[in-house]
Amino acid sequence: MYDRWFSRIPGWIGQHHSLYDLELSVQDVYGDDVGILSQLPSLVRLDLHIHGVPKDKIIIRGRGFPALKHFTVGCFRISYLAFEAGAMPKLERLELCFNAQGWDRYGGVPAGIEYLSGLKEVIGNIGGRYAKGSNRRAAECALRDVAGLHPGHPVSNIKLMGGRYVFDGKYDEPREEEDGNSSA
Repeated sequence: MYDRWFSRIPGWIGQHHSLYDLELSVQDVYGDDVGILSQLPSLVRLDLHIHGVPKDKIIIRGRGFPALKHFTVGCFRISYLAFEAGAMPKLERLELCFNAQGWDRYGGVPAGIEYLSGLKEVIGNIGGRYAKGSNRRAAECALRDVAGLHPGHPVSNIKLMGGRYVFDGKYDEPREEEDGNSSA
């Protein structure tokens, strides 16, 4: 499924109970689309890239993703992601890819990260292109804070990138003359 993306999470994926590793790019996530993936009993690694701007919260329900150990999510508004108690009980590595642009209006770390009881590592890849300096710093600090306050004290690896994520598995590198300090 490389170089392809779906308009939304296809329902037929839920029939593939032996899926172990999945990279999925979608335009939008609606209602309980993530619930389709959360019921896959063998899924250990999931890379989910959401091209569109979520209109509603993306909630990872309790008891969802029983085997998942590695979760990467790329999304314009990472604050729309939330974890319920009991979700992803075996998750060890959470990687969040998002842009700092607009953090002052839409920013915020995903709610409920403290419920990810097995979490050992939080990775943050923050695109800084077109973002105000204050937004870049706020996004970076917020991720460091949430990792530092997690009861399991996961290792945090937060990187502020010079480019911008476009959420199709690509990272838009800045041109040499750009300093990333302009705002859109």
